[in-house]
This record gives sequence, C-alpha cells and structure tokens, in this order.
Amino acid sequence: MNEKSTGAAGLLAILLRAGVLIAAKHFSPPIYTLLLWIVSIVILLILVLVGAVFYLAMKKPKPDPAKEEKESGLRTLSQGRNQIMNIRRTLNRIKSPAIKNSGMQVCSDAEKILSVFRQKPEQIAKNRSFFNFYLPTLASITEKYQRVEQSGTASSDLENKVLEHLNHIQSAFGRQYDSLFAGDLLDLSVEIEVMTYACKRDGLLPDADFVADETSLSETDL
Repeated sequence: MNEKSTGAAGLLAILLRAGVLIAAKHFSPPIYTLLLWIVSIVILLILVLVGAVFYLAMKKPKPDPAKEEKESGLRTLSQGRNQIMNIRRTLNRIKSPAIKNSGMQVCSDAEKILSVFRQKPEQIAKNRSFFNFYLPTLASITEKYQRVEQSGTASSDLENKVLEHLNHIQSAFGRQYDSLFAGDLLDLSVEIEVMTYACKRDGLLPDADFVADETSLSETDL
C-alpha cells in the first residue's frame, strides 16, 4: 500500500467516524454522547502518549559523576603517555649522551608515576600539575635544546645547565612518587599499631609493661 492509498484510507476512516457521530446525534443522542466521550478519551490518551514520547526523547541523561571522573582520568593518563613518548623521541634526536641518558631516566621515573596513577586513579585530580605543567615543561626544554644543538650553537655551559635541571626534575619526580604512597604508609602504621594492641589485649603477645587502658580500648577496639 502506497502513501496515497494510506492517506485516502485514513481520510475515509475520519469521514466515517464523523458520519457515525452525526448519525448518532440525530437518531440516538445517548449513543452520540457516549461516542463523544470515547473519542475525547482516545484523543487525550494519544496526546499524553505523544507528550511522554517527546519528553523522553528530549530529556538528557543525568550525568554520572563517577563515570565522568573515570573517563577524565583515562584521558589524562593517555595524555601523559603521549607526552612521555614525545619526550623520548626528542631525546633520541639529541647527540649529547649525558643529556639523553639523564632525560631517559627522568622519563622512566615519570612512567613509574603513571603506573601508580593507573592503580590509584583518585590521585590524578590531586596531581594535575604533573600533567599540566611538569611534563609539558620538560618536553619544551628538551625540544628547545635539541633545536639549539642541531643548529650547532649549543655550548658546554648550556649542556651543564640542562643537565642540572634534569637532575632536579629527577629528584622532584622521586619525591612525588614517594608522596603517592604516603597515605598507604600512614594506614599501614595505624593498622599495625591497632593489631599489636589487640594481640596484647587478648594475651597473644605477653608484655609485662602492657597495661590495658580502657579509654584507648574503647577507641581502638576492633
């Protein structure tokens, strides 16, 4: 059935209904009233259905903060990996063995930090400067030195200055790597103390100097 026949059938159905209503109005007013109510209810239901479909189609899904944070973390990690890869490419074009080796070591330390971020994505938001400042700045320094070296104008003083800077970055990355485990070290220390206290309290670790403190017990009791 084509569109013309479908339209004709629809028009015929409308005319037929209108004819039924007119006939009912003349010959049986009660039936006409009933049919009018039925038609009104059907039209109302259709309007409600169309409104519901339109509302659902236009309604935007509510954002999931956890999902958005995870996706943002994955993008940031990907950005960090790409930055380190680009830095390594630049270092491979540098002729100075000292700068190349020092820069590669810094990249290795940066990759260790990324590996921690993969295990602890909640740390990414607290260390945005690693991605937004330190890695881009390191990339800029290595790229500029490579261009200066390629031009033949690099001096020993400049090489020593870049080496000194790379050593500072390596030390900074080492401290940042250690800081990422500060929370774990604190938690581990507390758990060890609590476990030791519990073992002494229960007589599993006899200690003549150990005196049960009821106040401490109420605070640390497992």
